[in-house]
Amino acid sequence: MKSEIELGSFETNMGLMLKDRNNRFKEKPALQTKEDFYDLDSPYQTTSWQEFYSDIARIGASLCQMGVKKGDKIAILSKNRKEMLILELAVMSIGAISVPIFAGYPALQINYILNHSEAKLMVVGDRPLFRSFMQIEFKYLEKVFLIDYLPVDGSPIEIVDFKELYSFGNIPIAQQLEIFETQSKTIEPDDPCLMMYTSGTTKMPKGVVLCHRNILSQQKALDILWDIDSQDRFLSYLPWHHSFGGIFERFCAISSGALLTIDNSYGKDLSRLIKNFKQIKPTVYFSVPRIYQALVAEAQGSEELEKEIIHPELKFVFTAAAPLPENVSDYFADRKIPVVEGWGLTETSPCCTLTSKSGNRHSGYVGFPIPGVELGLSEENEILVKGPNVMKGYYKYKGKEVFDKNGWFHTGDMGEITSKGLKLNGRIDGIFKLSNAEKVYTHSIETALVDRCEFIDSAVVCGSGRDFVSTLIVPNFVKLEKWAKQRNVDFSNRTELLAYGSVRTLFKNQIDMTNEMITPKYARVKAAIIIPRDLTIEKQELTPSMKVIRLKVLQNFSSEIAVVYNIREKEKVGKIPDDQLLVDLGVILID
Repeated sequence: MKSEIELGSFETNMGLMLKDRNNRFKEKPALQTKEDFYDLDSPYQTTSWQEFYSDIARIGASLCQMGVKKGDKIAILSKNRKEMLILELAVMSIGAISVPIFAGYPALQINYILNHSEAKLMVVGDRPLFRSFMQIEFKYLEKVFLIDYLPVDGSPIEIVDFKELYSFGNIPIAQQLEIFETQSKTIEPDDPCLMMYTSGTTKMPKGVVLCHRNILSQQKALDILWDIDSQDRFLSYLPWHHSFGGIFERFCAISSGALLTIDNSYGKDLSRLIKNFKQIKPTVYFSVPRIYQALVAEAQGSEELEKEIIHPELKFVFTAAAPLPENVSDYFADRKIPVVEGWGLTETSPCCTLTSKSGNRHSGYVGFPIPGVELGLSEENEILVKGPNVMKGYYKYKGKEVFDKNGWFHTGDMGEITSKGLKLNGRIDGIFKLSNAEKVYTHSIETALVDRCEFIDSAVVCGSGRDFVSTLIVPNFVKLEKWAKQRNVDFSNRTELLAYGSVRTLFKNQIDMTNEMITPKYARVKAAIIIPRDLTIEKQELTPSMKVIRLKVLQNFSSEIAVVYNIREKEKVGKIPDDQLLVDLGVILID
C-alpha cells in the first residue's frame, strides 16, 4: 500500500532549507519563548526569522572554527528552550550529528546514552541538569557548554559558557555567515544529522541514525497534505529529544515558516498549559491523548474556557502515541474540529501514515501512507516500511537485523492493511499465550478498555501462561474525582476513593460493557487491579513520550498480579475471597 500522490523533490539538506525559509520569511516571527527562562510568568519574546537564522549561522560557524567536523556527535541535555533549538539546527546544518538526551533521565541513563553515542562535545541546559551530568563518567567528551553558566571549580572536564558559541574567534558576523553557508553546501542528503534514542519500552534505548533526507522528505509530504503556512501558530510542549515533538511537530513548524512557541508547562502543569493555550491560541495543536483528555475535561466545565480552546482559528488537532478515547474524539467532532491521527516510529522519522482531516475516524485505524512511503505485511502480519523517511540504521547495533533482503524495514508492530487504512494490532512483544495456548493480543483489549471507558486512563493486560486474562487499570482521576464529588462521595485520598462500593461498581460495569465487545471470549478480562496512582516516568513505567512500558509496569505490580491469580485458583476449590481483602488490594473480579 502506498500513496497515490507523488512526493516530488525536496531540499537537499537542513542548512539549505533554513536559508530558503530565512529568505522567504525574514521579518516574520519564527520563535516565541519566555523572556526569562526561570520566570514562568515573564512575557513572551519573539525572534524573527532573520535573527533566528543569524543565531544558527553564528553557532554553526563557531563549531566549525572549533574543529567540529562532519559526522562528529554533539549531545545536548536540556528542556525545550531557544538555545537547544538553535544549537541542534546549527549542528545538523554543518554536517555534525545532534544527540538530544531527555532532561528527565536519571544519571545512569544519561551516562549510557552519552558514552554509547561517543559524543565529542556536550551542551547542558540548566544547573540542576548540570548536577546530574556531573555524576556521570566521561569517556569521549572533550568539552561541555553550559547554557545557564556558572564557574565550576575542580571539574574533571572543561566547562565553557554557552554564549561563547555565538562569537568564537571574534570574527565578524558576515564572515560567520559565509563560513556557515559554505559548509552547509557540502552536506549530502544521506549524511547523518540526528541520533535519536528510542524510548526503550522493552530493552535499552537504541541510537537511531537519521539523515537529512529522512527528515526533509517527511516535511515535503506534510506540505503536500496540509495547509500549514507562515500564518500558523504552534504551541509546543512535546519533548524535543523524542521524534513526535523533536522531528514531526518541530520541523513541521520550521519548514512551514509558522510561529513556534515553546510551552513552558512541558505538558506537566495543566493550569499553565491552559494559560499558554489561551494566550497563543495555536492554529494547529500536537499532543498525546492524556493531555487532550485533561483539556476536554476542563473545557466541559467552563463555557468560557471552551470558547478559548475551541477558538475560530483552530484548524485541527493531531494525536499520536496511543489511541484517543472515543468520548474525547467525539467532543472535537461535535465542535467541527478535525482530529488527525498518525502512526510511525523514531526509525521512520517518524510518520508513515495519516488519517484525513475530512474523513471519519475509526478506532484502531491510523490512516494511509503519506507521499513517498510504502507499507507491506510479513507472513506474520508485521508491518513493513519502505521510503525516504526510513533510518540509515541503529548505531553500534548487534541485535537482530531489522531490514530484510528486499529492503523492507521490520517495525515490530502488527497490523492489517484494509480499505479503511492501516489497522494496528499492537507490538509483537505485546502478544502472549494463555495456558491453553490461545493467543492474546493485548493491544486490542487495552485499546477497547481505554476507548470505551471514560474513567480509564490506561490499561496493561497480563496473563501470559495463565488460565485467563487480567488487567491493571489506571483511572482517569480527573474525571473520577469530579464524578465522585457530584455524588457527595467523601474521600481524602485516592485509595479511599477507590475503596467505595459505588466506584468499584462503576469500574466493574465499564469492564463488563467492554468485555461484550471483545472476541474471542477467552480474551475477555476476568479480573482487574485498580492502581491508586498515575504511572510515572520516574518509576520507569512511562517513556518520556508517555508510552506505557508494559514490562516495567508488570514488574512493579508483580505482587498484586500474583495475588489475583492466587485468589482465582482458590475459587476453583470453593474458597471464596474476603471482600475486604479485595477492596484493600484494589482487585475487582469479573464474572
